[in-house]
Amino acid sequence: MKKFILSVAVLATITLSALAADDSKTVKDDSKNVPVTVLNQFNSEFSGAKNVTWTVSDSAPKADFVVDGVSKTAFYNISGDFVGVTQEATINDLPAYGVKQISKLYAGYNTGQVIKFVAEDPEMPNFTNSPLTAPTTTNYYVSLTKGNKEILVQVSVDGTVSYFKKVK
Repeated sequence: MKKFILSVAVLATITLSALAADDSKTVKDDSKNVPVTVLNQFNSEFSGAKNVTWTVSDSAPKADFVVDGVSKTAFYNISGDFVGVTQEATINDLPAYGVKQISKLYAGYNTGQVIKFVAEDPEMPNFTNSPLTAPTTTNYYVSLTKGNKEILVQVSVDGTVSYFKKVK
């Protein structure tokens, strides 16, 4: 289930990034369909957020926003619990060992989009009951292309690289 949520979050972010690049697309603000508890939690966690746009799909809300000049997306599950937050990153943000492993394991692939995903870790106790101070897991998702083949790999903060998903 955790991998499914991560997959949805990563794919949604990549899709939204592609849509954001096309100025002819407009994003509908769905904030009226977001549960009040989620709105309150978001406003508490990301009090400096600007340009907030809510989208609700399959009853799971997410918010696209900007904090300190950085575009981010916060994801919540159907129950309204915070799942995690994504932001664009670069290959230079990855651990050096991870970059080395990608070069070794995926020689001949071109590096594309890099997404940083910070997820609340449900397996660790959260003594404060606040998503902002909850234990987290950080992973990077890197799009790699070779010809017409595109895959996503996951890079952990220790540099471990794992195949994540075939995109095309």
